[in-house]
Parts: sequence; structure tokens; C-alpha cells
Amino acid sequence: MPKEFLVKAGETRQILWLFSSSIPGKVKFRAEPVDGSPPRGKVEINVKKMFSTVGRQQDLLDRNVLDKGFTESNYKVLVTPEVDTRIIFETRHFRAETFFVILAGIMILGLVSALTVFIFVDPVAPKR
Repeated sequence: MPKEFLVKAGETRQILWLFSSSIPGKVKFRAEPVDGSPPRGKVEINVKKMFSTVGRQQDLLDRNVLDKGFTESNYKVLVTPEVDTRIIFETRHFRAETFFVILAGIMILGLVSALTVFIFVDPVAPKR
């Protein structure tokens, strides 16, 4: 079941906060005004990259897709609609598939490193 928020007209509301998450992905949500009109308002994205905070804004659309990069660790999304609007997330959290692919890559790299040591070490070499 998707996560939903009702945001009143003129109210700025934080709808998503991902703290210390470096997993890249896309945040997707719909904006449905209660009165049936087209969505109007602003979406503000505040991102902490390494040692600086970067903010960007875009218009509130009926379908919003926000990119989250690898270096964006503290990721906040705020919405300020001009009319009462229901926000419905299509993807609330990023898929764990990306995390498991990265973890599998690290494990394979470790295994290859360990096998390389065993392959190239000569067991009969004299000790010094």
C-alpha cells in the first residue's frame, strides 16, 4: 500500500527524509489536488553532498520523479502546494536490489583477492 500525505494549501511539509543513505535511485510520487484541478506548487529537494548542502526546486507535477545520486547522503523532499493536495508515493524507499548487487560485488572481489593469494604463493619456497 503506497504512503500518502495530505498537504494543505500554502503549507510546506517534509514528505521524505533519507538519512545516511548512499544508495542511488529515483523517488516517484503523484500529486493529486483535492479539488480535481491540476497540481500547482513547488517541490524542494535538500541534499547533503560530502561537506556541502545543495538545494534545488522544481514545479509540483501530477507525476514527480526525483533522482538521488550516490553521493547524496542526507536527502530531504519538501512540498508546498498552492491548493490542498494529496501526495501518493509510488516508490517510498529504494529497492534493495541495488544494495545487494553492491554487496555481491564486494564479496566477489574479496573472494578473487583471497584466491589470488593462494594461487601465487609458492608453498615449497624456502623461508628466509
